[in-house]
Amino acid sequence: MVDSKKFEDWVRKAEQDLRGAQTLLKHGDANELVAFHSQQAVEKILKAYLLHKAEKLAEGHSLVYLNRECQRLDKDFSQTMADARELNNYYIETRYPADEGTEVTNNDAKEGLAAAVRVVEFTKKKMGL
Repeated sequence: MVDSKKFEDWVRKAEQDLRGAQTLLKHGDANELVAFHSQQAVEKILKAYLLHKAEKLAEGHSLVYLNRECQRLDKDFSQTMADARELNNYYIETRYPADEGTEVTNNDAKEGLAAAVRVVEFTKKKMGL
């Protein structure tokens, strides 16, 4: 599969991940999935922004790296770095079983989703959406 070069496709997928996280949170008992989809929403929206502004699809999954790349184009992205750092922890840790230290509480899931909503909305405004 070849990744789309249309930023609108990435925005749509980011919004889809947010809706998925919201639905999962509502139904309970899926905190890790809520956190993962929150991370994915931010990864996709930051890639959408970079594609929109730099016309190049960014590689990688680190939200810190992607946020820094966005900051190179617009210093206002420094406002979203704390949320990017928080959500960055949910890429690997929520996908695979581990012996310790990976429990995502309901509060973690709620805070992660709130952070994702902030970053997605901020980034969409930066793209004029």
